[in-house]
Amino acid sequence: YRFRRSSSVADMRMRRSSSFFSEESMGEDLEEDQGSLIWKFYVIVTAPFAFAFWLTTPDCSEENRRSWFGVTFVVSIAWITCISYVMVWMAIEAGWTFGIPDPIMGVTVLAAGTSIPDALSSLFVARQGLGDMALSSSIGSNIFDVGFGLPI
Repeated sequence: YRFRRSSSVADMRMRRSSSFFSEESMGEDLEEDQGSLIWKFYVIVTAPFAFAFWLTTPDCSEENRRSWFGVTFVVSIAWITCISYVMVWMAIEAGWTFGIPDPIMGVTVLAAGTSIPDALSSLFVARQGLGDMALSSSIGSNIFDVGFGLPI
């Protein structure tokens, strides 16, 4: 189940080898994980999303679609908006179910749900030797959230 298109940037990053991410260990881990029950559950849950993203978001890494970056950006923002709406709605429902007030749910669950993925992505990128990319990701995501997401 791979809907991801290969790109020159992704290929370049995969060629970079570090002590934490080597092609051999990634391949072995992937082979071990594919037979497990957790991997099957992961595939079942994420396959519809991966297919929808693949179907609706143009891949700007291909030469003939380089000028589609604006469409890719707008579609990505639309997906983030939809998924964020569902995440907030589910957090409110969970709060009502367990008797937790909405402000507490917003401060704890939603804040952790948006900050932890940013921190992990910065960590993984830094371990690949791309520290400047990790720093710009951590700063840029917060600037984008405050500058674009908050006014909406």
